[in-house]
This record gives sequence, structure tokens and C-alpha cells, in this order.
Amino acid sequence: MEQLGFDQLLDQQARKEFHDGLRDDPVPFTPDNCAATFGNIWTNRRDLYLRGIANVFAKLDRRFRSHNGFKIGARLIIDRALNEWGSWDRYERRDTLRDVERVFLELDEKPPVSEGHSIASQVADAARVRGSLPTVIEGDYFRVRVFKNGNLHIWFERDDLLQSVNLLLAEYYGEAIGDGYETTEAEAAPAYHITPAKNFGAFMTSPEIAAQVIEHARISKGQRVLEPSAGKAALASAARNAGADVTCVELQPGFAHELRVIHGFADAIEGDFLALDPAHYAPFDAVIMNPPFDRGRDCDHVRHALAFLKPGGVLVAIMSARAEYGEDQRHKALHRMIAGCEAIYFHGRKWIDLPPGSFAHAGTNVNTVLLAIRKPG
Repeated sequence: MEQLGFDQLLDQQARKEFHDGLRDDPVPFTPDNCAATFGNIWTNRRDLYLRGIANVFAKLDRRFRSHNGFKIGARLIIDRALNEWGSWDRYERRDTLRDVERVFLELDEKPPVSEGHSIASQVADAARVRGSLPTVIEGDYFRVRVFKNGNLHIWFERDDLLQSVNLLLAEYYGEAIGDGYETTEAEAAPAYHITPAKNFGAFMTSPEIAAQVIEHARISKGQRVLEPSAGKAALASAARNAGADVTCVELQPGFAHELRVIHGFADAIEGDFLALDPAHYAPFDAVIMNPPFDRGRDCDHVRHALAFLKPGGVLVAIMSARAEYGEDQRHKALHRMIAGCEAIYFHGRKWIDLPPGSFAHAGTNVNTVLLAIRKPG
């Protein structure tokens, strides 16, 4: 592997998986197995490269879980990065910063720097001179403010390289950069979108994710449940199997027909959910949903769905990772609305990460989260 240079094509995750496989389930060393292994690596080298970048930047800051979540000029904060002696408190944080620096050097077409000259080492060296803190370290790619309590405030110095990273993330996540590198259609909002999402934003829910939604929503027998973008009935069927009385809404006529005829949902409404008036429906115990993501439409759907809930009702929505930290007016409107809602669980987390690749079956690596909240009342 190393002699042929194939180890350089593996990201950290793939390298770990490869070595774990050799240890736990080694395959016979044959020409055919070698050809299959190296052929697979070569065929997927671009995806491995992009995944490595996505993993590294997402470790540095959650906003990089979306290609346009981290805005140019934004600051990131690493709490308690350094201990009282000026050493890194957790070495994975140091390694992550080193990996990010390596990516910038590669994009800038410059050779790697030694450990002693890395930004991570410069930060630690400055932190050991306690009387000089707080202090600022300025490098080619980072400006880092080091505080006495070990916190780091970091700014990226090269906007062009940051934009290149966002483009690579967009390629990997399968998101179109037109969906808002610097803004979305929502800046003049927070009115709802009046046109459907591209291809109706249809990324169907897998049975595994549907089961998680039902578990988080705590769907039980006899509850009235609304599924506003029912599609192929993955969530609706899971809720019905849990004993709920489910009302479905579906924009596409073909899917609406299937909901009624094939899946047997008598209460399947064909139409645009955003056009429905909640005053015409008795409040629901729960809303479970996988709305379209593009251009903040998931925010529109969630805000509208809350109006259909009874006081104390729960909502669990599959959303783009960007929904948690988007800064345009559409996302801010969502954040204001859910600020008064409770997290369903005692730990107080309204946003729950779904596993990477949760929608790989639908042809996208976009990161997703669950919003799990209870309406006040």
C-alpha cells in the first residue's frame, strides 16, 4: 500500500477502516484481492479526498457540516483548547487544526510545513508565555487569539481558499452552490416560498431514519399525527405501525394517489402544505416530517407545521444541517419561533445529528439533523 503510494489516496476514515479490516477480518493475500482493493481505492479517490476535507472541517466547526454554513469573515471558537501549562488539552484538536492547515497548503499549491512551524505549534508556544496573554498569532492562513483560560478565537485569513473549501464541500455533500453560498432567497423574507422546490425536494426517508423519527417523537397508539410531505409514506407508515391516526399531505399527484390506493391512507390530502390553513384542522398531537431542504424551504415547512400542533404537541423534523446555524432571515425566523419551544429530552438538545450518509441512498451526502421540540402550552 505505502510502496505504491495508495495510502496517500486514503482519508483518515478510510485509512482506519482499512487497518481495522486487516486486524479484524483479514482477507487472503491474493492477486485478485489486491487488484480489487487497489481498484476500489483508485476508482473512489475523488470521493475519498472530498470526504477527508469534509470530515476535517466539520471537526473544526459544526457549521462546516453544510457547504455554506460557515460565512466568510466569521470567527470560530475552541473552548479550553490549551491547558494551564500551554499544552494542547486534547490532541485531536491540535491534529484537526494541523489537518486544516494541510488542506489550505495543498489548495495554495505549497508544500507541507514541519510540525514545529505549524500554526498549532505556534499557538502552543505563545500560550506557554503566560505573561503575554492574551496574544494574537498571525499566519498565512489563520489569525488566532490565545486567551489565558486556554480558549482560542480563530479567523481565516484567505477568503479565496475558504470559498474553495466551500465549493469542495458542495461537491461532496451534493448541494448546489446556487442554493446559497453567501445568501438565500430568504434575505427579503421571512415570507414562505411560493414555488415548489427543484424536483420537489424529494429525498425519501430510509426505514432506519424513519424509525429514529418515530422514537424521538414518542408516537403512541391513538395519537393524531400529521405528515406534511408524505412522499412514499416512509414516516407515515412508521407512525401508523406505532398505532397513530395519520393525516398525510403530498404535493405530487402520483404520490398522493399511491398514499390513498397503495398505502391505504384514507386521510391523504393532495396539495401544497404551505397553502393549508391550520384553522381548518383540529390540532395534532405530533408532526413528523422530511420537508424539502433547498433554499431554506425546510424552515418554511417547520414554521408552518408548528401552527398545526396542539399546545404541548411534539414536532420532529428531518432538516439540513444548515438549519441549525443558518444566518439569513429565513433561518433567523425559524430560530426565533423555536426559541420558545422545549427540547423533547431532558438534556435540552433540540438539534440531534443524524449519521453521515443518512441520505446516501438518495444520491446525496448532505448532512442532516433532527429538530425535536415540544410546543409550549
